[in-house]
Amino acid sequence: MSDSVKAVLLGTGHMGTGIGRLILEKKGLELAGAVGRRKERAGRDLGEILGLNRNLGTPLAADLDTLLKQVKPHILIQCTVSRVQDAWPEIETALKNGVNVISIAEEMSYPGYGSPELAEKIASLALEHGVSVLGTGINPGFVLDYLIITLTGVCFTVDSITAGRVNDLSPYGHSVLKTQGVGLSPEEFTRGIAEGSVVGHFGFPESISLIARALGWNIDRIEQTRKRSEGGRVGTECRTRG
Repeated sequence: MSDSVKAVLLGTGHMGTGIGRLILEKKGLELAGAVGRRKERAGRDLGEILGLNRNLGTPLAADLDTLLKQVKPHILIQCTVSRVQDAWPEIETALKNGVNVISIAEEMSYPGYGSPELAEKIASLALEHGVSVLGTGINPGFVLDYLIITLTGVCFTVDSITAGRVNDLSPYGHSVLKTQGVGLSPEEFTRGIAEGSVVGHFGFPESISLIARALGWNIDRIEQTRKRSEGGRVGTECRTRG
């Protein structure tokens, strides 16, 4: 395993455990450890945490900095948060330990849009320690940005872009469903929007910014609305003006 890329997993929720199982199937990758945010799970075997029928002989860690110093991985895969400001402390810890970071935090796909100062800090710290930071995922990261950029590459001119995505949230836990507004009455949904507890899906402005940069478009503003449609479905819509 000496030639393998050693990866540490940060976060063992729905996304983290799926990524962990995938790492175990990939040649050239070694799952060297994992950190969970729920302290009561610390010490449990990682095989159990990932839903495997076998133990891996690796206990789930509770402290990121300690694990990185012990394992000295090449990559940290962050699967814990959505916002740049929430992702920053963990990213900072990894970079100061000389570890590359892959983050699936939605806003990390284009952190300069909503958090330009933090984006500059991340870039400077990564350069200082000779490592890299990649923000990616399915959406943002592929479906509503990279895929669209690729498709427009064969076009002579692009006057407008319309894109849509339908997401099945059934595999996710209660906390995710609540922030998306699933299972709420119309009154609860409206109140959640006003109070900020119903946030919808993160990352649409970041996807738009990525597309605009690739196409050389100047965007004046991005308008985002969250609404409950017929049949109880919920959705987030983004429009641009430029």
